[in-house]
Amino acid sequence: MINIRPYITEKSVKMAQSEQFTLIVPQDATKMQIKEAVMCFFKIKPVRVLTIKKTQLNRIKLRRKSLDRGFKKAIIVLKKGEKIPGFEIVSNENADKKKELKNTNKIVKTTSKDKNKIENVKNS
Repeated sequence: MINIRPYITEKSVKMAQSEQFTLIVPQDATKMQIKEAVMCFFKIKPVRVLTIKKTQLNRIKLRRKSLDRGFKKAIIVLKKGEKIPGFEIVSNENADKKKELKNTNKIVKTTSKDKNKIENVKNS
């Protein structure tokens, strides 16, 4: 059994909407090991497993050497309608409602300012 954990970024959340989930896996893990771990841990059978390796980089900063550790990502492709828990996706409907509320608040604020300006002009 290998250790897997979710890799959550803006891009991975967008990919999760199309049933593609990104996980961090050990660098020596094979696609078959990753597939078995997903089946065991999440109880879901992946359709396809893609892997991407980020190599480690040696850097020099202020005369000191540092090491950026590399890692391996696995993109798990699932059947349509299946999801991995932990990749919570905000639906577009909720986001649209929030935008509408913000827009209405802006309109109310501008109209209240305009009313104050009109009342000040009338009083003078």
